[in-house]
Amino acid sequence: MDKRRKIIILGISLFVIIIILTVGVITERIADKNAENNGLISIPFSSLDLEKENYAKIVKQLEDAGFVNVVTLKIEDLSLGIITKDGEVESLTIDGEDNFSNGDRFDKNAKITVSYHTFPEKNESAIEAPETEVPKTEAPKEVAVEDYTEANRLINETLLLSQGWALGKLDENGNPTENGTPNAAFAFSLYVYNIEYLGDKLRITVDPSFMQLSDAEKTAIANDVQGSVYSLTNNRPYTTFFVNGNAIGNSKITDAQSFKWD
Repeated sequence: MDKRRKIIILGISLFVIIIILTVGVITERIADKNAENNGLISIPFSSLDLEKENYAKIVKQLEDAGFVNVVTLKIEDLSLGIITKDGEVESLTIDGEDNFSNGDRFDKNAKITVSYHTFPEKNESAIEAPETEVPKTEAPKEVAVEDYTEANRLINETLLLSQGWALGKLDENGNPTENGTPNAAFAFSLYVYNIEYLGDKLRITVDPSFMQLSDAEKTAIANDVQGSVYSLTNNRPYTTFFVNGNAIGNSKITDAQSFKWD
């Protein structure tokens, strides 16, 4: 009986020792893992997820994740903003590295540079120069009409080119072709009849079929038209859309790229 009791006590002792050793190993591994990840933050996306994304959205995700050294770099290379959108991300580097996966961990102070496409800065001196040449006796409205006449000619010529590319009737140089391929990037122009630029206002007349689109689709087309006008005027004014002479929607006063539709 004493021998059996000793065996039981010995077995219990061995079991307790095994449990203690196992807990110790697990605790040590957890401690090592915590030490390894101390001060590191997971990146919330991969380098492959950046295509077509807006830089402001990416910067917010990084800052929400806890990164504190995020800087932006403008690439002022847009003309129409149709194929490549204003604010579209070109690249993102983390301490100079541009290849990373979702969940990779970096120091919160790592330098993150977000490069994005945008339109060139407005050249104030180039715009103000014509005003210095206008005689004081000449009515400002007459000067504005003369300037806007030339601007409207260029804007609507560009509209015709966009429609030709959308239908595949023009080659890349704007020459007529019978073997062209329709370009979906310019499809927005097929809804537009006329664009009237008035300096501080933009009036756009569209086909009645425009009314069948969702509000999001209407806004996307509106932004494409605004981008085309901006490339020629460096201005994105308050915008109103018309169908058969009736206003159907307009941009917000505080944000010309946001729209309200009837």
